[in-house]
Amino acid sequence: LPILLKLRRQEDRLPYMRIVYSMPASKSDLLERIILQVLETNVKIFNLDNLPTEMYSSALSTYKLTKTQLRSATLDYITGFHMLDGQKHLLVLEGIAGGSIARIWEETPKTHDDFKVLYNSELKFSERLYSLLSPDIMKVKLFEPLVSLVKHPSLYVRGSVSREAYDGLICLSDLRLLIFL
Repeated sequence: LPILLKLRRQEDRLPYMRIVYSMPASKSDLLERIILQVLETNVKIFNLDNLPTEMYSSALSTYKLTKTQLRSATLDYITGFHMLDGQKHLLVLEGIAGGSIARIWEETPKTHDDFKVLYNSELKFSERLYSLLSPDIMKVKLFEPLVSLVKHPSLYVRGSVSREAYDGLICLSDLRLLIFL
């Protein structure tokens, strides 16, 4: 019983989960369906669902979370980002385990020839990585394919790009490689 109580307390400190989707740039219809589900979820959470559907993204991108909302481990909205590099879409979502993010998972196709998903319902996290972003999905468009960017020698010359940009590109590249293992 003490072990079960300890595990339960640990689980309470890990309230968030993440899903990573990867698909070719040509699969934008599937991506748009997933993003629309996220937007519909978030506009309901923030009482913006009286707006027309085409306004959801702009309303959420300008919505400012309060300090209380940022600290809340029970506000069931979804955060994340969408990266497009001309070849691939990479969509990373996070939310409360068992909440809206689980619904997104349930309503999304699980297999497709070109479509990959990283998700483990047992893997949980103690904090959101993307809470400082708006409740809209941040869009990141790279003007060169990620594979080309990380092969470019100037990326590795100290001081040619900021440390944050370097770390971000390397993390995205590593994530992309994981998806194809």
